[in-house]
Amino acid sequence: MKELTYRISKYPKVAETLGKSVVDEEVAQAFKVWEDYSELTFSKRTSGKVHIEIRFEKGEHGDGGD
Repeated sequence: MKELTYRISKYPKVAETLGKSVVDEEVAQAFKVWEDYSELTFSKRTSGKVHIEIRFEKGEHGDGGD
């Protein structure tokens, strides 16, 4: 098993009304799908180094999307 760590460093605007816990749960559920079909595990961290940093950004931010 390969353990990967992640952190949500910037939440979407919708989190202001839905709550960060809703975003946290949706992200955790998405990672659970990967865990079910791979040899990966995902653990959320709130500080320190992580393998995956999640930021909800708007506009051009270097990923080639709109």
